[in-house]
Amino acid sequence: MTYAKIQNVSATNKVLGRVTAGAGVIEEISTTGSGNVVRATTPTLITPVLGAATGTSLALGGGTALTTTNQTGTGSLVLAASPTLTGTPTLPSGTIATTQTAGNNTTAIATTAFVTAAVPNASYRTILQASGSLTAAKVAGTYALGQGDPIAISGTGTLYPIATIYIAAADYPTVNGAAAKLRIRVQLYTNDVAPTGNFTFGLYPITRPGTSGGAGLDIYTLGTVVSGSNGATFTTPAADGLLNAVSSDFSLTSDGHYVIGVLTTATVATSSHLHMTASLQLRNN
Repeated sequence: MTYAKIQNVSATNKVLGRVTAGAGVIEEISTTGSGNVVRATTPTLITPVLGAATGTSLALGGGTALTTTNQTGTGSLVLAASPTLTGTPTLPSGTIATTQTAGNNTTAIATTAFVTAAVPNASYRTILQASGSLTAAKVAGTYALGQGDPIAISGTGTLYPIATIYIAAADYPTVNGAAAKLRIRVQLYTNDVAPTGNFTFGLYPITRPGTSGGAGLDIYTLGTVVSGSNGATFTTPAADGLLNAVSSDFSLTSDGHYVIGVLTTATVATSSHLHMTASLQLRNN
């Protein structure tokens, strides 16, 4: 290599050496970039020092800038405040959401808390209403209530229809984990003469005998009162009474025909007269 050659390199970004195979004269080798030349296909760098970035953003093709935002969690990133999800996204088990305001009637997703509050499962609903009257000299016994007519004693033919219900457990399913429960609420009204004895209301199964006991009459036989239903009791009610009583909740009974009945303990006093209204109510609680 001559000094004259070193002094007469043809252009910038050239180094002197040889890339042609074999021995020979010195050649000018073109370079790109800047800084020191590393001539290796897979160089081993000895603790290289990378300079600090001087820009504030990266750019994609077309000049679209990349900015940085701190992210938490794992999984795919959704870069939108209110993204529209496609397909069938699956939420992880135990996902917690915001409960909508009561009365919300939009397409917003409802939580279990919203549904529980919206469905009044704990409120009582009347599923049977019955009423009747009991007059002086009526003997002690178990009577079935009708729909505003004189009440009918068990096992004796009656001209008036009684208020019945067919209870089917499948009609009253468990709701939000709460089973259906029943209760009986009763109002009793007396005239100027106090009746005699006590009056206890309950839910009774009914059956029909083989014969009706006479032309134009139907006989209904009241069975054993449903357990827990006979809590609405009036003990020796006073004259001119405006009375109210209610039973405790009791379990849904087996499928069948039922009636609200009243058990009396004494013959109704002379000139006494009673009106009574009873409701069979249901709730899930």
